[in-house]
Formats: sequence, structure tokens, C-alpha cells
Amino acid sequence: MRAPAQTPSGPEPGSRTRIPLWLPWLAAPAFALLPIAGCGLAASVRHADRAQESAPPNVPVSVVATIMPS
Repeated sequence: MRAPAQTPSGPEPGSRTRIPLWLPWLAAPAFALLPIAGCGLAASVRHADRAQESAPPNVPVSVVATIMPS
């Protein structure tokens, strides 16, 4: 008894879709800008957190000075 012939799974060898040649040229600048964008995002989040903190109430401060005789 012979085993059935197996057909290759996947697309035909000539019908493969290829990545357009210009796609890496568009993706490379995006990778260069990611650290800059990440730092800007982190700074904006940090400033937003500080703005939400409530400031301590205004408490009058008085100076007490003791003068000692020499």
C-alpha cells in the first residue's frame, strides 16, 4: 500500500508576497525616534503626577531667637 503524495502546505512558490522595498526606509526613522518620544512621554506623565499632588496647607512660620549673654 502506497502512502498518498503529500502536497506542500502554504502558498505556491511563485505567489509569495514580498515586502515592498520602501518599507524598511519608512520603519528605520521610526525606530530612531522611539527613544525621544519615550522620554517626552515619561516627562509629561511625571509632570502630570506632580500637578495632582496636593500642596501642603499654608502654615505661618515664626522665628524664635534666643539671645544669650556672653
